[in-house]
Amino acid sequence: MPAGRPSKYNPVVYGLTDKDGVVFYVGQTKNLQQRMSAYKSGRCHGNRSLSAMIEKHGVNHVILRSGCKDLTSEEFEEIEARSGLVNLITSRSQALRYAKTTKPWIVSGVASPSTAYMRHMKNAFNTSCQWMKDELNSQSDGDRVKSELRIAQTFLQTPIGPACNKWMEAINGRA
Repeated sequence: MPAGRPSKYNPVVYGLTDKDGVVFYVGQTKNLQQRMSAYKSGRCHGNRSLSAMIEKHGVNHVILRSGCKDLTSEEFEEIEARSGLVNLITSRSQALRYAKTTKPWIVSGVASPSTAYMRHMKNAFNTSCQWMKDELNSQSDGDRVKSELRIAQTFLQTPIGPACNKWMEAINGRA
């Protein structure tokens, strides 16, 4: 790189914010400009909740830490300091989880057991399970997690078993 030119490769931990400036996602990057361009074009690491938040609030960011030596550790520290994030992170034990999510039964990129069940019923029997969706959506967060866990355990030995098992692995340590 020529002398006197600022580097665009500055490792940072950033936060995406809503219209009130509240951080809803914490991330890390070595090229902030490129990462923000990716979000603006809809590339959100397969995280559907992040995509929905960006669609709702736009791509507003704040730099939380700059010139980081260990991006991952510093990102984890920022995530641990906040609640209500839509982060999908890989924990040190490699289990996927959301960090203090507002919807603890949701894991980005992994169908919840109820979703897998409802899809199976529609595909196999052309049956709507709207009643089930309505009931689950009326539950408190804690009750919803318990219901999803019961559904997953009930259907482990069925055609939707692999999806249920994947979901249970993804929420390991949270339910």
